[in-house]
Amino acid sequence: MFQLINPSHTGRYPPRPLSFDMEWPVSFGRKTENKTALIQVSDGKIILLVQISGRSSITMLRASLITDASLMRTHSAMYYKIPPSLLAVIQSPTRLLYGVNIRNDCLKLARDFPSLGRPQGFVDLSHVSRELDPARWGAEGRRLISLAKLTEAHVGETLEKPKERTSDWRKPLTERQRDYAASDVQCGWAILERLRALHAGGAGAEGETWEALLDRLKGDDV
Repeated sequence: MFQLINPSHTGRYPPRPLSFDMEWPVSFGRKTENKTALIQVSDGKIILLVQISGRSSITMLRASLITDASLMRTHSAMYYKIPPSLLAVIQSPTRLLYGVNIRNDCLKLARDFPSLGRPQGFVDLSHVSRELDPARWGAEGRRLISLAKLTEAHVGETLEKPKERTSDWRKPLTERQRDYAASDVQCGWAILERLRALHAGGAGAEGETWEALLDRLKGDDV
């Protein structure tokens, strides 16, 4: 089930980066924040939706299009915590996670699971896009760019934000919730691939490799 995020990677090259996202129920009018309920990861071919609260489950989907994922299988269990294989990936010093507003996602994950510590191997797609396509975004420093805008700019697709965005992610996932969560994390993968192609075409600092660019933008110093 967790071959996608195998923490025992021992290959010659670093493990491939993973698109990363999280969902939790919105606390309307409350001072307390609900805990993370769902973690999504994708390598472009396989998407994992991992519920970590309530009656938890792991859903694996085969990604074929940005907004079209076919269900492979679902495994349900009582977790109330991050499964060990996924935990090892989040804590890995060599595995790069990327997404939009991912720094705040990592900070929330650390608040929800204090023993986890704060993941360091993350890159925000907003910063990569600003580095490689400054003419599009203007001189706005490190301001974040929404996933919807990045998807439209680099992938040419419109990312819908349905009512499922603010639904209760602690309950068994509906098909619409599953599709929304899978679409978001798969869009992250598609954006990074387009940015990689932009870099290969000559965008960015002269002489800086793709790996060096991501390493420079990684972690809390961005």
